[in-house]
Amino acid sequence: MPPSTSQTDVKIIIADDATQVQMILPPAYGQQEMARQVCHALLRDHKVEISEPVVKAIDQLILKSKNTPSAPGSEPIRGVVAMAQKPTDGIDGKVEWLIETKKTQPVPDEKVQPGQARNYYEDSIYTTVETGTCVGILHQATTGMDGRDVFGKTINARDGKPFDLQFDETIMCDAKGKLITQTDGVLVNTRHSVCVRKVIEVNSYVDFSTGNIDFSGDVIVHEGVRDNFIVKAEGDVTVDGLIEAANIITGKDLNANGGMAGREQGTVNIGQDLKAKYLDNITGTVNGNLKVERETINCELTVLGDVESKSGFILGGKVVVGGKVNIHTIGSDANVRTDVVIGSVPALDPILKNLEAFMEDLNNKRKKFAEEQEIISRAGKRLTADQKERQTEVMFELMTIDTPLTKAKDAHFRVNARAEELRTVDVTITNMLYAKTVLTVMGTCYQIRNDVRGPVHIFKDEKNEICFKQGNGKTKLLASISDNIGTK
Repeated sequence: MPPSTSQTDVKIIIADDATQVQMILPPAYGQQEMARQVCHALLRDHKVEISEPVVKAIDQLILKSKNTPSAPGSEPIRGVVAMAQKPTDGIDGKVEWLIETKKTQPVPDEKVQPGQARNYYEDSIYTTVETGTCVGILHQATTGMDGRDVFGKTINARDGKPFDLQFDETIMCDAKGKLITQTDGVLVNTRHSVCVRKVIEVNSYVDFSTGNIDFSGDVIVHEGVRDNFIVKAEGDVTVDGLIEAANIITGKDLNANGGMAGREQGTVNIGQDLKAKYLDNITGTVNGNLKVERETINCELTVLGDVESKSGFILGGKVVVGGKVNIHTIGSDANVRTDVVIGSVPALDPILKNLEAFMEDLNNKRKKFAEEQEIISRAGKRLTADQKERQTEVMFELMTIDTPLTKAKDAHFRVNARAEELRTVDVTITNMLYAKTVLTVMGTCYQIRNDVRGPVHIFKDEKNEICFKQGNGKTKLLASISDNIGTK
């Protein structure tokens, strides 16, 4: 008969943090009839929660003890019978950025190998985005799952901390946490904020520290733009310092507050108005009005609107103007040739020239075929079979020419009518119109013979004659103070 069973034969060790309970059984203890009940009672006495996993662990330990014979010096049977269910802390919220906005500022390296040169001008530090771009994912914080110690008491879990991301109407966060841009612009983000700005603001120069700029909004440069760099914006561009031999392209206005010195390499293509302190050796087009505070020197410009420089002058170069001109001085006392083209419609005149060239080509071809047809027709009824065939071919060629020629004439008539409506001859020179200035008015080139003191007004009278009026004097023909040096 097996010996009696008591709790003194069984020992338990409870961890100080109540995370586990170890049970110690003597060898062959599992052979006792009441072994299971004694083990359970001992745990209950110590207020240990007896769950199904605990029951299974005790049974396995008793079985191991049962199969271990008792002998002098035998080691007791040990095993963990209860373990705490550890809490699972929640995960903190975070942002997973899909577009990196922090770019390393490029540094030119002149020692690169041939064929491996890098275009550092293109290394812009600005990240531009379009509407609908997913720039990141906002992961929400998760709730923690509480645990239980060996006594069945709750071990509280920590909930994840939400990520406090600040964003405005330029960013939308959808149900899946996707951060989607709501406008075109430049992406700006810090650790806890993100937005899309419609303005790029450069605190210093546009140079190798910024790279070229190509932006859908406005650009403000507080210093200047260095040689060979490109600033392209669909909105306005404002440069407070000097624009060097750079390329400026705008959808709207350019405000060159510090002037522009292009050194024959700087270019502009301005969608609307250009306002500048001065312009020196630049080429380009202004689709609106041009206003220059001081000088315009050696520039090749086409201005579709008005030109205003009430305290400045135009010297050298060529300026084509589609609107009015109000300027202090044209030319200089050194008699440097200065070309100003007025009465032009830059948007339509090239179309008219192309149509005229096209019509001239068709007329030349038509004349050639008409002469051939006349020669064939003189033969009357004595045409050979080959002549009859050729006559048919010539008539077909004339028909294929007449159709596009008629369309071209109609287009030329309509475009020319519109051009005449827009054509403006209205020039006011308040100080001096110097000799050697060439005014090209409606295709005729007038070179001024002698200096003419202002105020001078040049205009087209009711007879379409190009006239000028000096001060309160009589109206005279512009031809009376100039030489006709040809037409363009």
